[in-house]
Amino acid sequence: MGPQGLLGPTGATGFGATGAGGPVGPTGPWGVGPTGPTGAGSTGATGPKGSGSYTESATPPVSPVSGALWYDLSTGVLAIYVNDGTSSQWVQVGTGSGGGSIVVSGPITVLYPGGPF
Repeated sequence: MGPQGLLGPTGATGFGATGAGGPVGPTGPWGVGPTGPTGAGSTGATGPKGSGSYTESATPPVSPVSGALWYDLSTGVLAIYVNDGTSSQWVQVGTGSGGGSIVVSGPITVLYPGGPF
């Protein structure tokens, strides 16, 4: 037998045409979570009712409470009943002529019952 022949060159790799892509699938459902909390808090408790009062007369009211207002019809003077921690008294707020002032040393509580008067 004779000698074996040389191998021939390797052939080129073949490529087929790319196939067409398949259809796009449907969009998935939206995720829906629970409703979040509201942004406003609850209404707070109602505060205590004021104990002030307003009286128009020529004589002071009987048994006034701290913060009570009295307009003296005989003098035109407005006064407020105050307790300075030691005693209670009427303190002039203004005069019939529109002037006047009030000076209080120490704390004072004035309860305004929702006027205007």
